[in-house]
Amino acid sequence: MVKRIVFFLLFLQIGFTSIGQELIPGQSYFGFNQYIEYIAGNLPVILSAPHGGDEVPSDIPDRSCADCVNVKDAFTHELINEVYQALLKKTGCHAHVIINRLHRRKLDANRDKEEATDGNNIAAMSWFDFHDYIESAKKKVTMDFGKGLYIDLHGHSHTKQRLEIGYLLYGSELRQPNSKLNSQEYIDYSSIKNLVNNNINNLDHADLLKGELSFGSMMSDQKYPSVPSKDDPFPLPGDDYFSGGYNTERHGSIKSGSIDGIQIECNNEVRFDAAKRLVFADKLASSILEYLDSHYFPEFDSQNCISSSSELPKFKFSFYPNPVSDILYITVDDDIIPKVTIVNQIGIKVWSGQSLEIPVSSFNAGIYFLAIENIHGNISFNKFLKY
Repeated sequence: MVKRIVFFLLFLQIGFTSIGQELIPGQSYFGFNQYIEYIAGNLPVILSAPHGGDEVPSDIPDRSCADCVNVKDAFTHELINEVYQALLKKTGCHAHVIINRLHRRKLDANRDKEEATDGNNIAAMSWFDFHDYIESAKKKVTMDFGKGLYIDLHGHSHTKQRLEIGYLLYGSELRQPNSKLNSQEYIDYSSIKNLVNNNINNLDHADLLKGELSFGSMMSDQKYPSVPSKDDPFPLPGDDYFSGGYNTERHGSIKSGSIDGIQIECNNEVRFDAAKRLVFADKLASSILEYLDSHYFPEFDSQNCISSSSELPKFKFSFYPNPVSDILYITVDDDIIPKVTIVNQIGIKVWSGQSLEIPVSSFNAGIYFLAIENIHGNISFNKFLKY
């Protein structure tokens, strides 16, 4: 039992969708059916847009769970690309970008797997792709820079036209006195927990949430009202406010790691008009760089990019068909037949051996994880859907 759990966790830790290929900064890579796009980066910045997709494939049913929210965040797909381009123009470097191209009614990539996919296995393939790409980007940023910033980009339609900056603290918690916000209890709730314990100016938690150098204050200084910030330190009772969701909790530093997470909910005024959106994207990119410079890396914009976004060398392989019902065929860039191991979603090994043709007809329908090891001991990973 211990071995199979460790093996399964190894899959999750490595981010198997991108391992096995050299990643070039600025180049797009795609998951299953190209539903998830990953632009590899060489900045300590990771951006994701989970709710801006338009694709509605017929083989994925609409989500119909009781608590499902199926409204897309309009123009966040466009916005994230514009922020990426603005960062590139300012630095010559590439942010890591992960985009869900599926409409939210097919996949909500900001929920746990069951709610995100409503139990559909094809949607689950893309859910894994989305989060695996973020995990791979986090691993790369940590390896190259030691720490970094993850931003989950959303859109809201609340009455108050302002940015809502989410750190996983509810409005009622943000209204607490600074002494309470600076207590370990509240720091332990925060998606920027690592930054609280390790920032250049030794600012406390309350300062990082709403002080002069908080992200909200930086955007407020750019003439974009934001909460929390020095000008608007907390939502008032009765105000609508998004504090951050699944992605911010999973990929921020609340539990571990040195990648801090912030959810940014963008109001309609900065998203719907193309010209205004371009200006906003430029200002948002400037604030991201100012935030890095103020809290993470002195004189950040003078640093050189990491020239390569490649993982440690792994041999290449491909497989088909996917989804598969009978035989899974494997091709490798080696003359020696590799060792193949397949585990299911709960980490139980269901097949192992040396073969380029894997019989899967007896497998239960669902998602499986594939590990292939060549004669040199190099291992590459991927996954497939059995139907």
